Amino acid sequence: MELFCAPALHYFLYQHITGEMFAHDSYALNQYALLDDSDILSAIKAWQTHPDTTLRLLAEAFVNRRLFKGRLLQQPLSLQEREQLQQQYATRFGISRSEAEYFFEEHISTSNTYSEKDDSIDILYNDGTVRNIAEASDMLNLQTLTYKPQKLYLFYYL
Repeated sequence: MELFCAPALHYFLYQHITGEMFAHDSYALNQYALLDDSDILSAIKAWQTHPDTTLRLLAEAFVNRRLFKGRLLQQPLSLQEREQLQQQYATRFGISRSEAEYFFEEHISTSNTYSEKDDSIDILYNDGTVRNIAEASDMLNLQTLTYKPQKLYLFYYL
């Protein structure tokens, strides 16, 4: 059963589109240019009544702003915890365990801190010279500035 959607969205849902196609296939680029928010929102609103349980539930949640909740994890989910979540969602919604995976996701969030290469902070001195902040200050530790902290989250549907 094909999903209701605008022609441009249909193109992307039913074709295997690669990044290279945008460079060499003007049709793909034109279809992309035809897409807008109303195409996506109209489709999602229509999918609220789709017979596929997973699609219907996710569309309803989006339209009704029942967004996924997030929880900070100290460590990745164990295989047993992952299987337990799969079983809970499968039982709750009457779906397969593989479909249940659409209702939770682990995600690593990385904070982008200072990058000397990309985010150079230069200081202009009175004599007209320019020096990078890491060179200019003996108080700064470049390793501390460039450290990228990571946090692990579990996002899940209620």
